Amino acid sequence: MNMKKIDKDVVYVNLFGELKITHGDKVMDYETIRSEMVTKLFSYILINHKRIVTAQELTDVLWTEDETDNPAGALKNLVYRLRTLMKNNLNNVDYIITGRGTGTYYWNPDIPVEIDIEEFERCNTNSKMDKIPDKDKINYLTRLCEIYTGPVLSVISSEHWVIQMETFYNSLYLNAVKQMADIYYINGEFEKMEIICSDAIQHETLDEELYCLKIKSLMGQNKRKLACECYNKAVKHMQDNLGVRNPEKLTLIYSEIAGRISDNRASIDQITFENIDDEEPNKTFMCDYNIVFKEIYRLEMRRVKRLGISEYVVLFTMNTKGDFKEDTILRAMLKNAMDKMEGVIESSLRSGDVAAKCSDTQFVVLLPDCDKEAAEKVALRITNKFLEVCKYSRVSLSHDLKLLDTEKWLPNYNVAI
Repeated sequence: MNMKKIDKDVVYVNLFGELKITHGDKVMDYETIRSEMVTKLFSYILINHKRIVTAQELTDVLWTEDETDNPAGALKNLVYRLRTLMKNNLNNVDYIITGRGTGTYYWNPDIPVEIDIEEFERCNTNSKMDKIPDKDKINYLTRLCEIYTGPVLSVISSEHWVIQMETFYNSLYLNAVKQMADIYYINGEFEKMEIICSDAIQHETLDEELYCLKIKSLMGQNKRKLACECYNKAVKHMQDNLGVRNPEKLTLIYSEIAGRISDNRASIDQITFENIDDEEPNKTFMCDYNIVFKEIYRLEMRRVKRLGISEYVVLFTMNTKGDFKEDTILRAMLKNAMDKMEGVIESSLRSGDVAAKCSDTQFVVLLPDCDKEAAEKVALRITNKFLEVCKYSRVSLSHDLKLLDTEKWLPNYNVAI
């Protein structure tokens, strides 16, 4: 996109991300204003710069009922402070006009103003024109994404009217990213697709569809390992923050990763040794429970039955003194304990062992070629090591040891914090 030409006579306003007002070579931002109330007043007048705003409307926006004994006087004082700030930090002109009878306020129509949210909306509208070529659509959507540098008016983000605005603009932004991703995917432009999805995830970390699109972009570039890592991080993030186990869209996209086969023929050496340097052979294999662990378990059932060997499964369970679903402090303790337990398991098992977080309070471990005595030693070693790094008096650890059953399948776990 070409850089926008700056007109020194125009006031430029950034409401996305950090609040900033620029007029010529003068700049005013929240650090200059240093007042939430003045910021609210200024922002509301700017957003409504095309119309006259009544004093009653402003007082309703700025104060709740009975918050001030003299709203009219308080408003006049705020307007005076705002005008003084603007003249001291921008130019010595009347940016805000008081209507006759002092019952209204409005932006000076002789001073042109351009606000990022208005350009954002224009880009969105233009991108939806009938029969618009993909190239032009991408240009409008790219500019829209460039404008969205963060939530609207983050310094006063708790205001109800700001929340409504941010919900609206965030939705438009995410829709724009997904439209661009679809176009890039169809055109095979996977690197561009990856970049816009990664940027969007920084703004919206709990959008499952964004992770799916990023995984598709990585698969399109044959970055299978990075796609798996993205999947694992996304699933963990969704579980930790939303309590959502086995997100439907991510689970479906993972089956595509697992089932993807290269169209190119390869020699046996390429099949067995390609990318082996990228692996970590001495690290415990931590994996997704419902997709990967269960499939490995299924294979081990067949192997144990065929060879007549022993193999044990250990289930580690966090126990709490109190109901963690009702106690936020206990819930935080439990989450931290589970994070520490994951590290203990990863550092305590053999490279051939497999482990998975099967619920928000449990880990399951598969110990191939291991008898009962050895399995019990492993379980005790992990328990003792956990107790060394996690000393919450309200959280304890127990374990259950069981011989792998060649006839019974594993249960579905779904314990949500």
